[in-house]
Amino acid sequence: MPDWPGCGRSGDVTFPDLTGERVVAALGAVLKEAAAASPTGRVVMMTHSMSGALGWKLVERNRSLIEKLVAVAPGPPGNIQPEATIVEQTEDEVVVESFGMTRHLARDRAYAGGIEFVSHKLIGKSTRFPDGVLDMYVGHVAAVPPRLMYQRQNIGGSQLKIEDPSAFDGLPVMVFTGEFDTDHPKKIDEAVVDWLTEVGAQAEFWWLPDHGIGGNGHMLMMEENSDELADMIIGWVA
Repeated sequence: MPDWPGCGRSGDVTFPDLTGERVVAALGAVLKEAAAASPTGRVVMMTHSMSGALGWKLVERNRSLIEKLVAVAPGPPGNIQPEATIVEQTEDEVVVESFGMTRHLARDRAYAGGIEFVSHKLIGKSTRFPDGVLDMYVGHVAAVPPRLMYQRQNIGGSQLKIEDPSAFDGLPVMVFTGEFDTDHPKKIDEAVVDWLTEVGAQAEFWWLPDHGIGGNGHMLMMEENSDELADMIIGWVA
């Protein structure tokens, strides 16, 4: 589970140079190293949330190394993601409206949404997130570098796009989404699965209520039934 360039323990990258393309190139090198150490020469890759768009691009560039892809509440490729709704923009920032939340994105500073961002997007209406840990969790959420946040919001059509959809032909993909994920209502992730199917992937949409599991939000790995959800994903991979 690697850190992105310029994030966590991966070393410093200046904000103007820290783009999705830079992250994909670095993750591609990690992926090749992991595949080389695998008995099959391939890996199962899992993405979550904002890394979804990076994962689609990694497939395009490294298809021979990827056996299967698990995409948990994934950001869509720029091919099908609507452009951000811009409320206001200045030389210093862009203000966007996204799924009921107004976000002020500075052009030269990382985005740290604080308790509003965590409560609205990461937890939302989840009934599975543990009680009494909100303040601690907010203190551990890392800020997102500005150009990566701009691309995630698809400001000006900047989200990573797939240029060669044939790379997905025959690829098994699982899209896995909870009931109360603020930014990932059923129709949003269903559209990703439809796109994957159109370009030839063997795509499956695991909308958790369809499997008798309700109440989950965006941070599935932190919620009370995370072991059960992990077993579902492992079962699909196996």
